[in-house]
Amino acid sequence: QQTGRLYYGLALSHYYIAEISEDALSYERAIHYFSLALENGSHPSPQYWNDYAIALMKLGDLSENHSYIE
Repeated sequence: QQTGRLYYGLALSHYYIAEISEDALSYERAIHYFSLALENGSHPSPQYWNDYAIALMKLGDLSENHSYIE
């Protein structure tokens, strides 16, 4: 569970970097770490799901790939 929390923290860090820089690669990294957090025992809260969904939506919007949004 500690590892999951670490990955969630990394996901949020990359998410906020992406917000500032509007960099698609940072959103992709954030999404990767959100997935790892889930795989490594993090018990996701509603806030986790919200953060993960917003990262997916922002990447979809930035890359104009609407499959992230659907």
